[in-house]
Amino acid sequence: MHLEEQRRVQYEAEMARLEREAEERERQRRMEEHREIQKKVAKERLEQLKSTSIGAKAFADLSEDVRHLT
Repeated sequence: MHLEEQRRVQYEAEMARLEREAEERERQRRMEEHREIQKKVAKERLEQLKSTSIGAKAFADLSEDVRHLT
C-alpha cells in the first residue's frame, strides 16, 4: 500500500470515528433533554395535585425528606 493510500485510509477512519462520537454526544444530549422534560412535567403535575384540597391534605403528611425531591 502506498503512503498516500495509507493516509487516505487513516483519514477516513478518523472521520468515521469523529462522526460516531458526534452522533453519540447528540444522542446523550437528547436523552438528557428528555429526562429534564419528564422531570419538569412530573413536578408540574405534583404542583397541580398539591393545589387541590385532597392533594393538599395528602401531601401535608409528607416528610421533609420527600419534599426536597420536588
